[in-house]
Amino acid sequence: MNTLLLDILSQFCYIAHVFDIVFFTTASGRKPVRDFLDEMPDMRAKARLLRLIQRLGKEGFLPEPFTKSIKGSKKLRELRLIYQTNAYRIFYTVAKGKRIVLLHAFMKKTQKTPLKEIKTAEKRMALYLEK
Repeated sequence: MNTLLLDILSQFCYIAHVFDIVFFTTASGRKPVRDFLDEMPDMRAKARLLRLIQRLGKEGFLPEPFTKSIKGSKKLRELRLIYQTNAYRIFYTVAKGKRIVLLHAFMKKTQKTPLKEIKTAEKRMALYLEK
């Protein structure tokens, strides 16, 4: 799926949902979660992740197994998808103004979420919330 379709999804979430979906943007202008989605080779897994994002925007909260809070962090959550043998995660936070900020995405390869991935998401969350 190209960037144009992700922009349309973002706009759709803005118009039709309770929460706005916001892709975290780095200082250089990159949007890491959008880049991750753009580069996903498995179109079916990508479609399922996009539907989960859309549903999250519509409902504002999804129960387990779709989302889970991150231990030790009050505001960081993960959107979860297991598709075939792959586990995908998108870290996000809920910000003021009914915004869900997609911070970091990766394909999980171990049972436990790597601390490096959590730290990346926490750093981006802090940068976003400072604005």
